[in-house]
Amino acid sequence: MINGILFMVHELLYCGALIRISLSFMGFPLELKKQLAGYFRFDFNACLKKLWVQLVVSLWWLWMVMIGVFVLLCCVVIHGGFGVSNVSFIMLRSGFGDYLVGPNLACCAFLSVQIAGFIWEFICAYADFSSCFVHTLSLLLHVGVRVRWLTGGGVVVLFPFMARGHINPFLDLAHLLSARYPSLCLTLLTTSGNLPLIRRLPHPPSLRFAVLPFCPSDHGLPPDADSTFALPPHLVSRIYHAAEASLPPSFRALLMDLLDDEDEASPPLLCLIADMFLAWTVPIAEELGVFQATLYTSGPFAMSMYNSIWVNLPHADGREGDDDEIAVPGLPGVTVRRRQLSPNMRSITSTDHPASQFVRRQAEFCHRSRATLWNTAEIIEKPYLEQWARSMNQPVYAVGPLFVAASVGARRAATDDYCGLAAECLAWLDERAPKSVVYVSFGSQNRMPPEEMVELLAALEKQGRPFLWAAPAADQAPPPEATTAGGGLMARGWVPQAEILAHEAVGAFMSHGGWNSVLESLRFGVPVVIRPLGAEQFCNAKLVVEVLGAGAEASVGAKALEAVAEVMGDGERGKEVRRRASEIAAGLAAAVAEANAGGADGVGPSLCALDEFIKSVTM
Repeated sequence: MINGILFMVHELLYCGALIRISLSFMGFPLELKKQLAGYFRFDFNACLKKLWVQLVVSLWWLWMVMIGVFVLLCCVVIHGGFGVSNVSFIMLRSGFGDYLVGPNLACCAFLSVQIAGFIWEFICAYADFSSCFVHTLSLLLHVGVRVRWLTGGGVVVLFPFMARGHINPFLDLAHLLSARYPSLCLTLLTTSGNLPLIRRLPHPPSLRFAVLPFCPSDHGLPPDADSTFALPPHLVSRIYHAAEASLPPSFRALLMDLLDDEDEASPPLLCLIADMFLAWTVPIAEELGVFQATLYTSGPFAMSMYNSIWVNLPHADGREGDDDEIAVPGLPGVTVRRRQLSPNMRSITSTDHPASQFVRRQAEFCHRSRATLWNTAEIIEKPYLEQWARSMNQPVYAVGPLFVAASVGARRAATDDYCGLAAECLAWLDERAPKSVVYVSFGSQNRMPPEEMVELLAALEKQGRPFLWAAPAADQAPPPEATTAGGGLMARGWVPQAEILAHEAVGAFMSHGGWNSVLESLRFGVPVVIRPLGAEQFCNAKLVVEVLGAGAEASVGAKALEAVAEVMGDGERGKEVRRRASEIAAGLAAAVAEANAGGADGVGPSLCALDEFIKSVTM
C-alpha cells in the first residue's frame, strides 16, 4: 500500500514530464500536441549537461507506464469486460479489493493521475488559469523542465505595416524588449523591398529578420512600392488591400515553420505582435494556437474616433456645412466638425465602400486580439485606455512613448545618409536663441498642396521667426525659388526629429499631427501647431488641442501662422499651452523612467505595463 501511494505521488511530480514525452511517441494531431505540450518546455541542453540521469529515469518511467497500462487493461477485461465505466469507476466494483495489491495499485494510481492530468491540461488550454499549477509543478520537477515565464526565453515575432511611421515604433519596441529581456529572440517580419531600409534604421544587434514575398506590381502598384513612402497619395490605400490580399499565405507558412522548429533545443514561440493594419493575422494566429497581440501605433482616443467614423460614416447625413458638429458614435460627448475630416474621408458616404469595409474588418479582427499594446502613456490617455479595455473586453498596455528606447547615439550612427544633414541642422539650431525657432515638418507620407506650401513659407518669412523646415521628399517643400527673405533653413532629406525637438532653440512645432510626431513633441515639451492632412491626424489634433491643451490647430496657408504666434506669444493662452506642454513632458519622461518612485519596483508605468504584458505571455 505504501509503495503504491509513493508511486502515485511520484506520478504527480512527473506528470508534466510524462505528458511531454508521451506526446512525442503518440500520433496526436499536430495542433493538439502543441496545445497540450505548450505549457511545458524542455531545455534538453541543460538536462544533458546537468541532469541527464533524471532524463534517463523519465524514459524508464515511460516504459513502466506503458507496461502498467497494459496490465491494468488486462485486469479490467478479465474481471468485468472492457468498458469506460469499468475503467473510470473501477474502485466501485465489488471485486476491486483483489486489485489493491502489488503492481495493480500502482497501475490504477497512474491511470487516475494521467486521466486527471489530461483533463487539467484541456481545461487550462481554454481557461488560461494554469500558471500557478505550472509554476508549482516546475519547482517540484527539477529535471530540466523549463517553464517559460521563469526564464523569459522564447521567440517574439514583430510584424509592422509597410510604412515608415509604423516601422519606427516596432523597431523602438524591439530596442525596449532587447534591453529589458535579453534572453528573448526577436524576429521582425517585413518584405524584401523594405528590408534594406530597416537594416539602415536603428535596431538591436540581436534582431533577426524574416522576409515575406510581396510583388507590388501584382496589385497595380509601381514595382518598387514596398512602402507607403514610395507611393503618391492617391495610391496609398492600395497597399493596405494588397498586403491583406497577398501576405497571409506566406505569413501562415512562416508561423508554421516556427512552430515546427519548436523542440527541446530551440526556444518556443511566445507571441506575435502585429500592426493594427495587419489585423488579418489574428485568425491565422488563432488557428495555429499562437498568442497574438496588436500594437497600435496611434493612441486609443484617435483610434476610437477613427474606427467609429470609418465604420459608421456619421458625416454622410446629407448636411453640407463645414462647421456642422457631428456626433461620433460610441463616444459620448465627442463631436467633430466636417471640415476637420480628411478629404478622403469626407468623400466616402457609403459603408459599402472598400475603405469603410477594410477598416471594419481590421477593427473586428483587432477586437479578437489576446492583448493590445499602445504607443502612448497613461499620463495623457488613461481614460481612453480604460474605456477601450471595458468596451473591447481585452487587456490594454500603454508602453509608450516607444521612441525613447533607441538612444540618440544609435539614431545618429544608424543612418549615414543623413548624418551630414543632421549635423547641419543641429549646428544651425545652436546659433539660435532659446525657444525662438519654429520647426516645420509634415511627416514622410503626407503632401501639402504646393500653393499652400508657398503661402506658408511666405508667411513664415514675413513673420520674421527663424524656422527649420524638414522635407524628406522633394515634393514636401516649396521650390527653392520660392524662398526670398531668408531667415530659415530648408532641410531636404531625413533629419533627426527627436533631437531637433529636444533642442532648446525650438519653441513650436508645426506638424501634420501624425502620432509619432505628436509624441515626440509632447515628450520634449514643445507646443504643437497641427495642420491635419489625412488619416487619424484630425483626431490627434482634437486630443492635443481640446483635451490636453498643449497646442493649437492651424488654419490653411498663411493663417496657420496665427496659431504659431498664439502658442509662442506672451499672452495668457500661450503661457497656458507652454505650461501644459511642460507638465506633459515631465509625465512622459516619468512613464519610461527606469527609476520612478511612483511605479512598481522603481520603474515608470509604461515599463511596468510592458513587464505585465511579457508576464502574461510567458505564463
